Amino acid sequence: MTVGLVLVLAACSAKAPASGALVPTSPGGIPANSGNMPAPSSGVVTYGAPSGVAEVPVGRPDTAPSSWLLAETAATSGITVAGEGEVKGLPDIAYINVGVQTARPTAKEAQAETSQLMNAIVAKLKSMGVADKDMQTFGISIYPMMDRPGTVTRYQASNQVRITVQDIAKTGELFDAAIASGANTGGQIQFGFKDDSKMRLDALTAATRSAREKADAIAKGLGVSISGVESATEEFVYAPGLTRDAMPAVASKGMDAAPVMGGELSVTARVRVVFKFQ
Repeated sequence: MTVGLVLVLAACSAKAPASGALVPTSPGGIPANSGNMPAPSSGVVTYGAPSGVAEVPVGRPDTAPSSWLLAETAATSGITVAGEGEVKGLPDIAYINVGVQTARPTAKEAQAETSQLMNAIVAKLKSMGVADKDMQTFGISIYPMMDRPGTVTRYQASNQVRITVQDIAKTGELFDAAIASGANTGGQIQFGFKDDSKMRLDALTAATRSAREKADAIAKGLGVSISGVESATEEFVYAPGLTRDAMPAVASKGMDAAPVMGGELSVTARVRVVFKFQ
């Protein structure tokens, strides 16, 4: 692959000084660094002798006079294609985000009630086999609420917890238990993979195969054949988790466990490859 910047000087009638050196000048022939004339504002740097001036545009090539050509070239001796790959699999881990939110006349009362409810949720989840390491608080807040500017009527406190579900079959049961124990905000369930490293590599392999298939098709249409690889670049590998808002599925604390199904997740990848041809 060749990338070059080419500056071509067309013939002009100006003669260089006897020394053979080009002298920077202003458009009127005065040396540019003499201090007698400010630098031109037209984006032009001039070279030549007092008897003849040639102007070199700096900036966009389309501003060049007819006697000069400033061209930027980028030649790639290959067929460039992007390949996409996708690998699907069933999730083996889930995450539940739930929380408690209360509002009381004083900040102390609001915080105390929120803490009491969250402690009940955590105790219930522990009794169902959730380990301490699989529960993480990710948000605690308390702020005043005003009916009109400057008048605080009550305080709202909240506490959010993220639960990692190692046994994905228990996701619905644990979610229902959290709601029954007092959770009233959040309600998001996210599915994912405990280890998606192999799926990422498989997706990259699928992407490179896709790129080769595209290159072969292009080469066939051009009447050439692929002879090798000039370069290959990984553009991205993406393994998104599937998030579902399950709170609306629970109308009251007395309902049965909300049905929760992880479905199938995808890992996608894209590569860009430059193939040689002959």
